[in-house]
Amino acid sequence: MPEREQLAIRRSELARAAGRLASPTFAIAGALLVAKLALETARGHDGFDFRGTIWQATRDVLHGRSPYPAPDAHQLLLAGHPAVYPPDIFLVASPLGLLPLGVAEVIWDVAMVACLAAALALVGVRDWRVYAAVFVSYPLTASLVLGQIDGLLGLGCALAWRYRDRAAPAAAAVAAVIATKLFLWPLAFWLLVTGRRKAAAGAVGGAAALMLAALAVIGFDGLRDYPRLLKALADAFQIRGYSPVASGLRAGLPVELARLLAPLVAVALLAAMVRLTRAGAGDTRAFAAAVAAGIFGSPIVWMHSLVIFFVALAIVRRDFSAVWLLPLAFWVSQTEPPRWPQLVVAQCLMVALIAATLAEGRSRRLRAASA
Repeated sequence: MPEREQLAIRRSELARAAGRLASPTFAIAGALLVAKLALETARGHDGFDFRGTIWQATRDVLHGRSPYPAPDAHQLLLAGHPAVYPPDIFLVASPLGLLPLGVAEVIWDVAMVACLAAALALVGVRDWRVYAAVFVSYPLTASLVLGQIDGLLGLGCALAWRYRDRAAPAAAAVAAVIATKLFLWPLAFWLLVTGRRKAAAGAVGGAAALMLAALAVIGFDGLRDYPRLLKALADAFQIRGYSPVASGLRAGLPVELARLLAPLVAVALLAAMVRLTRAGAGDTRAFAAAVAAGIFGSPIVWMHSLVIFFVALAIVRRDFSAVWLLPLAFWVSQTEPPRWPQLVVAQCLMVALIAATLAEGRSRRLRAASA
């Protein structure tokens, strides 16, 4: 039997086995999700990040104050949820600052869930099991507990992908994403490498224009200290997450050496993106590599950030398969900062998730050829 046919048979058997595991696994993960939400709400931890990074920041802007704290790493760590987003998000979310905190938190989480569902639909996901795998995963649970912005960023990535061949919409989507979270700048590079130069230029210019326009509204408060604020943020939190920098620091590497790990990861993933593009592997895996470069090449990686990558995975694999069990495996690491064994396991799972995503396109072509 030809190798391609054997591979197709093995993958078909694996898909059937994954399908049999799906329902009981979803049930267990769903029970964990409900328990986690209930526990964190009882502890008063629900919406922890949202309070400082969005709600209080929008209130400051509405009252004519700068939302940005002083660039002091120790004070940022004590605060736990400092306002460090680029300024455009404060203007978009400003109506929430007029509402009581509890009401604003609920609206925000519902909006993020809706954004994520829309993102998966936009990239063509129709299999309910893919939605289930995402919505009962621990990264999404962490995002909802903290009141994070991942659903909106996932929607921005989905829009960039959906309209990638139309310069103006693609540029607008990528510009909005970068202006909201700077670490997603590799999406502009992806547009450039894949020959969408007009969209790439529009994305970079649009992101700069959005941030400057938002800064103008708040009187350019904090502009001079913003780079220092980002550095102080890294100093405060880089050892507490799941990034390669965190691993290096906790393994005892000097700070200067550990910090080199993040750009090395970014360069490696961007190189993979370029190679995939030149090899004619299609846009899907190159796009996923760009998203991965942004997330995992950052000096700070939180578990909830994986929600954004799930959208990239959905672009590569729209139907349920064994790879969609990996998001559920992150329930093994539920603490931030993680303990050392949890950090190692979580990073191994992240590497497996990236590898499976970037290799998926080749497997699909082999299946198609053997059909």
